[in-house]
Amino acid sequence: MEQVRKARTGELDASKVEELLNSARIHYERMLINNEALLSLAKEEELEVHSYGGNMNSSVELKLEPLHISSFDGALRNWVAFKDAFETLVHNRELPTAYKLGELRQAVPCSAVPLVGDIYSGDYEELWAALKGRYDNPKQLAKIHVARFLNLSLASEESAQSLLHIADVG
Repeated sequence: MEQVRKARTGELDASKVEELLNSARIHYERMLINNEALLSLAKEEELEVHSYGGNMNSSVELKLEPLHISSFDGALRNWVAFKDAFETLVHNRELPTAYKLGELRQAVPCSAVPLVGDIYSGDYEELWAALKGRYDNPKQLAKIHVARFLNLSLASEESAQSLLHIADVG
């Protein structure tokens, strides 16, 4: 490093700079030869991780936080969102039915839906079918959403913010 500083400030003569440059080239060429020798000895799977332009996503494992299923409060207007989330995260996956039953009982508190209460002794499929039978009623769901739409307060002004409020609430 000292010699580099001297070369920059002009303290070294041209012949000394040329000598240092040649020495650096020789070291660089030896490093390339050694690198090639090491690469030829390496196994294929060892090279994948260290490839220069390779995609490292295949070897990186992400630790994701577990997804949380919002609890269902027993309100019919919240059923579709709960059902979609629960079916995606639990029901449609290959999981033991005891696990699915536990997840369902955690997501549906018996205080909100007595059907799920502690006295229930059926299996998961039976309970899920009972919940769907009670809440998966397209006619009732449509009635609730139309009522919510009709009960929206009138916008005080015509603006994008008013339209967004209607879209968010409705």
